[in-house]
Amino acid sequence: MNKRGVEEGYLHGSDVPSKTKSFEIIVDHIRLPKNSRFNALAIIDLEKDVYGCNKMAVNQGNLETLLDKFALSIDDGIEELDAKAAGKKLTVRVVLRNNPQINEMVRGLEIV
Repeated sequence: MNKRGVEEGYLHGSDVPSKTKSFEIIVDHIRLPKNSRFNALAIIDLEKDVYGCNKMAVNQGNLETLLDKFALSIDDGIEELDAKAAGKKLTVRVVLRNNPQINEMVRGLEIV
């Protein structure tokens, strides 16, 4: 964990080579964050490292995509999502997003 109590090893858009537009990940597990101060809704633990990282934070948009992809609703719970997603390949697209903390466009990750 880093000095803020947040796990390390998260995949960010800045970790992906600049010419890469999309790539695949394989889900090992989907779980809730270990630290309640961390603002991700869920964490995808990756089956193998991608660009040197072993997990990916899931924001609201990516959670909605995952629920749609596996025909689930938010009421089904993280355990049901984990059961359906474990071992599955997902395509992740690199997109430009506004980072409100620094008010700049940054590379973000979007599950498609």
